[in-house]
Amino acid sequence: GESIRQGKDVWALSERQLQKWRVSLDSWEQLEAEHDLNDLLGQTVFEKLPKKEFFSRNLDMEFLDVGVRFDNQVLILLAYSEEPGNSASASGPKRTYAIAQISFEHSIAEVKDFDILVRNKERDARPSTTPKMSLIDGGAAVLIHFGDAITVASLSDGATFRDTLSLKSSWDRTLGFGHVKPAGEEAGSISEIAVLTAQSGVLVFRVDEVKIKDFHPETPTNQIKSTLEQAIFFGAMNENPFSFSLSPPFEGSLDNAASSLSQEILGSRSEFMRPILDLRAQLRDRQDLLWRLIMFINENGVAGQLSISARKSLSVDAEKLAAASHLWTSLNQHPGSRSLLMQAIEAYYNSNPSEPFGEDLVRAFFKNKIDHLGFVFSGLHDIVRSSQTRRGSNVSMADVNRIILYIFDTVYRHRNETAKLYSISPDDQIAARVPSWTSDRNQIDILQDFYDATARLLAERGRDANITTVSNDARVAEVLDLQQQLSDLASALFYVYRERVIHVQEMAKESGNDREAKELETKFTAARSHVVGPLVLNQGAEHAYGLAEQYKDFRMLVELCNDPRTGSKERVKHFLQKYEDDFASKLYEWYLENGQQQKLLTPDEEHIDMVTRFLKKNPNPRVSWIHYLGIGDMAGAADALFIEAEKETNLLAQQTILSIGKLCEVAMVQDLVNPDISGIDTFDDQLDVVSVQNRVLDQFKKFVQEYRTRPSRQSDVEIIGSEFIATALRERPAFQKLYKSIVKLLLQRQVIPPEDLVDLTTLKRNDELDTNGFMEALDILHRIRYAKVPKNDGSSSQYHSRLPPGRWTTALETVWRRAFIYDDWEGLRETAHLTDDEVSQNLRATALYQLVKHTISIKDFPSTMVLPPSEAARTPPQIEITTRFTSLSASQITDLMADYQWEQRRLDELIEGRVGLEEIYDAIRKIAAEDHAQSSENLVPMEASIIMED
Repeated sequence: GESIRQGKDVWALSERQLQKWRVSLDSWEQLEAEHDLNDLLGQTVFEKLPKKEFFSRNLDMEFLDVGVRFDNQVLILLAYSEEPGNSASASGPKRTYAIAQISFEHSIAEVKDFDILVRNKERDARPSTTPKMSLIDGGAAVLIHFGDAITVASLSDGATFRDTLSLKSSWDRTLGFGHVKPAGEEAGSISEIAVLTAQSGVLVFRVDEVKIKDFHPETPTNQIKSTLEQAIFFGAMNENPFSFSLSPPFEGSLDNAASSLSQEILGSRSEFMRPILDLRAQLRDRQDLLWRLIMFINENGVAGQLSISARKSLSVDAEKLAAASHLWTSLNQHPGSRSLLMQAIEAYYNSNPSEPFGEDLVRAFFKNKIDHLGFVFSGLHDIVRSSQTRRGSNVSMADVNRIILYIFDTVYRHRNETAKLYSISPDDQIAARVPSWTSDRNQIDILQDFYDATARLLAERGRDANITTVSNDARVAEVLDLQQQLSDLASALFYVYRERVIHVQEMAKESGNDREAKELETKFTAARSHVVGPLVLNQGAEHAYGLAEQYKDFRMLVELCNDPRTGSKERVKHFLQKYEDDFASKLYEWYLENGQQQKLLTPDEEHIDMVTRFLKKNPNPRVSWIHYLGIGDMAGAADALFIEAEKETNLLAQQTILSIGKLCEVAMVQDLVNPDISGIDTFDDQLDVVSVQNRVLDQFKKFVQEYRTRPSRQSDVEIIGSEFIATALRERPAFQKLYKSIVKLLLQRQVIPPEDLVDLTTLKRNDELDTNGFMEALDILHRIRYAKVPKNDGSSSQYHSRLPPGRWTTALETVWRRAFIYDDWEGLRETAHLTDDEVSQNLRATALYQLVKHTISIKDFPSTMVLPPSEAARTPPQIEITTRFTSLSASQITDLMADYQWEQRRLDELIEGRVGLEEIYDAIRKIAAEDHAQSSENLVPMEASIIMED
């Protein structure tokens, strides 16, 4: 304590009391003050407990040592338990050790500071191992010696330095300590404390007081780094008495500490590295240091404190060092490759003139610049490209490839062997987001170029690289070497592509933009296809099969299996059995693309289900209906035939397809008493539409044949377009052109779309030759209103309109509008000198009467399809005309709209003028109803309607 004239103050520590004694110079003592430490420190300790809600106020504390600082503050070393239920009497309890700083100004005790030194440390149960405290620099720092460890801690304001060294051997222990006065210039800032141990003798600790005081926020990371350095550089030494550990939680960044140390070792920059002249030994020593680094982290259970980015960084440093070590050792046997490597390294230093390297730039690179190992790729690439533009260049691709493959082979082997060590799974999606140095765009392009250059060189040695035709032994060896390198380059290229694809895909999940991922996947697919050819030509077919299986490239497998040079039926069967639908889908796609439908339709019995699943998932009606027929699936065959008929453009072929489909539906009818014939009706409806086209075609051909008896140079289209159209159509030139274009398609026996067929039947002349055109058009719209169309997956059928609703309504209005304006209503209005029967008979002769009577005669004909003149007097929206005639220009659309408007105006005149078409329409409906009622004929279903009789 403080020395005074009358004597000296002495502080004494008992089990729970702190006493202040004054001892005089003439040997008398006096008790000046006494303090209960439980009362004094209890509240402070309680506030520091992490689970204070589980503790009572009666805490278990041990007071171990006392000291006095330079500022007369009293330091108390104490221990307590942070876990409920632990006590000093328990067997091996964990204790937390701390130092309390107490001031006694004006005889009032006050806790000024409370520093936790070690949390949850196992208590040394051996005798005489009570922790003791030694003050450094008057108490600015302290050294605590436990029985099995030494802890140094700073007590300066704002400083948080803590470091603990544990004795390695369980038989070793600290016995005592004492201060040693250092000599020399450092004596002012260095304190030395000698610690006597049971096995290791006297250990002298040098403590730099200045560095401890200057401890700043980022220093905790340096402290972690210091622990890592101690562990990997000195932990394995037999003469080292200490063990080193990292125990979470700890301050500072383990990521930064480990990565920084790893980089220093990679670049030979650590001050603790031993100077080794032999580069091979030096590389192996650095490899061993990086291995110790990750092992120390794992053994201390703190690998989880490392981010995936840091773990990948440590792994990359180790794999680069392994690759460099293998490269340096192996190239001594290959002077050509060594020379090329020297040129690439020289190019690196030329592009970085500020980098020091001394006289031996290759050794300098391997010692200090392994982190830039990727530059070797671009350096070699420049050398190869330069040689390709110079005559007489003698760059050996075998030597170039050897360097590249040494690096890649070592890197991939290292990754596979150390994946668990660095806790990096190949399927780790988070790890994939960290870019890899081996798979950036530049590396991929370089590998691709090297592969192509090697393939070209082999082609020069013989297009099929058949070494049996080579007479020179050296040439044979060269070809064999290049062939093996070609296979290895293919493996490397596939690896970097897949690695890059996965990385870009994972990044796309974060950004939401997958454009680059799709482009790269497309590029990878093209590269795989590009690689196969040279491999097959150069004895690499089996390797190609292996790559295809490794990367699950079933398309590549299919192409190999169907290549006459490499494939066989046995291979196909093997892969169908091994990979089932994954392989089968690509195989069947290839069959369809290459016109080998017969192979698809004649599978082995055990593969029939695969074909069925493929066709369900990938509808191909032109082929699938045959397969469904073969397996007795009549419903599937009928649906496929219906879809194929919809797409068929040849009229005769469509009729044939529909007929077969109808037979499939008939084959499914089982209940002959109450049969379900809805499917049959669906095909009948479409066959009836075909019949309309055939009937009109026959009518046109007959007319042309009769017309040709007279001399004429007109084409058949011109004859029909000029002589077989409604008279009023001559006032609608756009419709006349449309009519001729439809006639041309029909004469070519092409299938006419429903809307065109409506135009064909309503724009042609409907007189004594044929009065059924409007009825045909109306029946066509009735039959296509709800058509049975299979779903895309082929699972079942559904009904929907074959035309968009708006366009179907427009077609219906067009039929009625043209029927209303077809007849000469002004002439029919002249009834002078005519009897009522004669007037009625004249109305019966109109096309409108025939149409109205037709709708009445059909059982259950939809009333919504019967329109009065007012509802038909509408010009269709231009958007409907535009979507129907997508190939027409804007001016042609305008011309069509003008003709539609002409029809509307004509109908408006008939309704609003003296003709009074609404009254005539009502009269015709009345006459038609009476005629139908008086007729002895029964109502007939639509299937037997007048226009559908064969």
